[in-house]
Amino acid sequence: MRNAAIEYLKLILSIMVVGIHTHLFHEISPYLSYIFVNGIFRMAVPIFFIINGFYFYYSISKRGFYLWFKRMFLLYLVWMVVYLPYYFSEDISSINSLLYFLFKFCLGFHHLWYLIGSIGAACIIQIVKKHSDFFILGFAISMFLIGAALQYMHVYSHFDSILVSSVIGSSNSFRNFVFFGFPMFGIGYCARRTSIKR
Repeated sequence: MRNAAIEYLKLILSIMVVGIHTHLFHEISPYLSYIFVNGIFRMAVPIFFIINGFYFYYSISKRGFYLWFKRMFLLYLVWMVVYLPYYFSEDISSINSLLYFLFKFCLGFHHLWYLIGSIGAACIIQIVKKHSDFFILGFAISMFLIGAALQYMHVYSHFDSILVSSVIGSSNSFRNFVFFGFPMFGIGYCARRTSIKR
């Protein structure tokens, strides 16, 4: 199933993602760069998750969840192996190095968080798909609000506890499949399931 409007939108969103990572307009005007890079362009990734959720419904209807999961997980594994030299420590024997390796593998190395985010979001959908759209959307909105709260705490709060500060201080606390991927993915899934195609 292809939709020309969505395909064109994906092209525009891809350019936005490139703009984020290249800090577009930064050398011309820091203010203009801020408006685009930390503003307008930031809608790209959430919309990509919505599109993935939209197509995910169609994929599992035709091929089943297992084939979709297998293909996505193999894609993730291949890219994690490609980037292995950047996050793998030769001293894997130490507990800290092993935990760091497992942490990176579970959350994705840099931009690969998006792939594992989609896989994790799809797994949550697979668990809750027998529930109503109202339940799924309510659950998705709840997770989004928790993620948004964590993000605001990350930026604006200071904690005396080293443990709390290290958890909240990491973008991984909110930029993951539970608080970011699933809410958007769930919106796309429900939109397709209820045939809200436009």
